[in-house]
Amino acid sequence: MDDLEDTTLSVLKAASIDEGVLKTLSWNDLKDLFPGPERFLKRKRLWDLISPEDWDSGLLIVNL
Repeated sequence: MDDLEDTTLSVLKAASIDEGVLKTLSWNDLKDLFPGPERFLKRKRLWDLISPEDWDSGLLIVNL
């Protein structure tokens, strides 16, 4: 979690999310924590950090 921005860390801390819980979050969880189109890249960076290495984030399907 050292690679994350201070604002991201403060949101995760406020939600009581540690590194263990972070790895269990879904894309929808990230959307709840970081809502809005302006935070899409933040969600994507987090998803790339927590998703399995064999997962192709380019195939991510987002519910609109």
